[in-house]
Amino acid sequence: FINRGVSGEQFNINGISFGGGTTGISRSTGAGFNLNHSPSKNLSFYAQYFFGYGKNNLESITNTTTPFGQGNFISNTNNTSIDKNYSHIMNFSLNWKIDSLSRLTSNIGFIVKRATLTKNILQQTETDNEGILSKNIGIISSFDSSISFNYSLSYLHRFKRTKKSIGITHSFSIVTNPFTQLTETLNTIYYPQFNSILFPQRRDNNNPSNSKNFNIRFSNVINKKFNYDLFSSLNYSISGMELITYTKANSSIIYDSVVLNASNTMERSSLRYNNGFSITFS
Repeated sequence: FINRGVSGEQFNINGISFGGGTTGISRSTGAGFNLNHSPSKNLSFYAQYFFGYGKNNLESITNTTTPFGQGNFISNTNNTSIDKNYSHIMNFSLNWKIDSLSRLTSNIGFIVKRATLTKNILQQTETDNEGILSKNIGIISSFDSSISFNYSLSYLHRFKRTKKSIGITHSFSIVTNPFTQLTETLNTIYYPQFNSILFPQRRDNNNPSNSKNFNIRFSNVINKKFNYDLFSSLNYSISGMELITYTKANSSIIYDSVVLNASNTMERSSLRYNNGFSITFS
């Protein structure tokens, strides 16, 4: 369907946009399904998939006239942009009652989102007396994506004829979000002296991260008023930042020169252990 969006108003289902949230003309579509199934009384699973696609066309024209001296200062701006995005969202969950004392639960999630934006720029300033003072034309293109994957696995066992139990949980997640922006503009100054400046630049940015977790807990209920827990956990995570800026060397048509003072990389890792013991009286 087609709708005219108003900034700040947006309609979403399961993280998928169905229009709004921006100005201009928006087109969006989506499809998906949810599946719940129990092959037996001890086993059940859940599956979900959603696809979303959106496109936004925006044209902005601004003309400003300001009295200046014996004439007028005139500024004209004409910007057009096309924004496209799509997403895939997948989730799966499994619940297995192994026996009367044991249970296994698993969850898996996978999300892919991509967006492209192309923006054409035309800016011009002039006066009644001197004519055109400056003109800026160019194009800005961006390619944005996000890929994430996660899973968790839990096992719970209760010991027979006692009130003891042990639980084990493991989880993992990874996220990448590469972003590329191309900027190519030509700024021409006509007055008071002619000068032309070409600005080509490519910026690649990514902030990847991943984490792993492992937890184990043992519980024992001695009586109605007293119980205790033993627990241990391990968490390991890595996060980083990559920013690389390129330009074109001389008359090259490709971005083959790295701008060192505008590029940076960083990585940080963390490892944490936690062991504990708790006693509860009531």
